[in-house]
Amino acid sequence: GSVGIAVVPRDGVEFNVLSKKADMAMYKAKSDGRNTWRFYDEEIDKANIDKFNLLQQIRLALKEQQFRLYYQPKIDLLSGAITGAEALVRWPQADGSVISPLEFIPLCEESGLIVELGHWVLQEACRACQRWQQLGYSGITVAVNLSPVQFRDGMLGQSV
Repeated sequence: GSVGIAVVPRDGVEFNVLSKKADMAMYKAKSDGRNTWRFYDEEIDKANIDKFNLLQQIRLALKEQQFRLYYQPKIDLLSGAITGAEALVRWPQADGSVISPLEFIPLCEESGLIVELGHWVLQEACRACQRWQQLGYSGITVAVNLSPVQFRDGMLGQSV
C-alpha cells in the first residue's frame, strides 16, 4: 500500500495534526501511483485547499445551474447530413473563460457530485433533443458521456 509520512516537530507535535498531515501525504502518494510513499509538505496542503475550494465552487455551480451543454454534431460522411450530436458539459465563468472538464469531472467523480451533474446533463440533453424534434429535426440522436460512478450509484435507470 501507499504510505504518508509526517515528521515531528517540523509538521507538528500533536497527534491529530500529525495524523491529518500523514493522511494527506498518503492520499498524495496514492494519487501518484500505487505502493509508493510521500512526505507531507506545504504543497500537499495547498493542493488540498485548492481542491476543497474548487469543490465548493462546483456545488454552487450545480445549485445555480452554471454548467452548459455544447453539442458537437455527428455528420454522415456520405450525405453530409447531421445525424446526431454529442452533449459536452462545460463550465463557463463570469470573465468569459471556461473551466475545462478535465479539471472538474475527476473531482466530481471523487466527491460523488458526478451523479447530480450527470443527472442534469441527461435532463438537459433530453430537453434539447425534444426541442429539435419539435422544430422538425426528427431522427437526431444525442450521445451523453457517463461516468462509471453513475452506474455504481444505481439511480441511472431512473434518470434516463
